[in-house]
Parts: sequence; structure tokens; C-alpha cells
Amino acid sequence: NGIKQFYGLKYAPDDNEFWTKIKLPNKADKEYVCIGVKASNYFMPPETLSEKGPGGGGWIHMDMTLAVCTKDMKLWSKD
Repeated sequence: NGIKQFYGLKYAPDDNEFWTKIKLPNKADKEYVCIGVKASNYFMPPETLSEKGPGGGGWIHMDMTLAVCTKDMKLWSKD
């Protein structure tokens, strides 16, 4: 798919060394920045949310097709 991943680097668009490190010595043609994204699941019923996990839980349970499931992995939604 051509997507490259880099970790442990601080985003520094004005620093030529940054672009070289991420294998774009001529800089990117376009940049998209996504800041302040917050996952909202307050509208989901409790039986579809985890009790534990990163950030204290509240993650939506889903199966391998990304369909929403209950805590016991029973299908909650249909496509």
C-alpha cells in the first residue's frame, strides 16, 4: 500500500532533517493534520462497552467485521 510508519520522531515541518528521516527529502506535497480528536461513545448502550482497557475502559466491543457486539460477543448491530 506504500504507507510508511515512523515512530519516536517529533513532527517538525520546518526542519529539513525531519523530512529526510521520514524518507521525503523534498518534503510532502500535501499535509493533513488531525488534532484534538475525541472518541465519543456516550450514546452506546452499556452492554456494548468494555469495563476495562486503555483510558479506563468504555471501548466499543466489535467482531472481526467491525460489527458492534455485546460484552459476550453476541451481534448487537447488523449491516
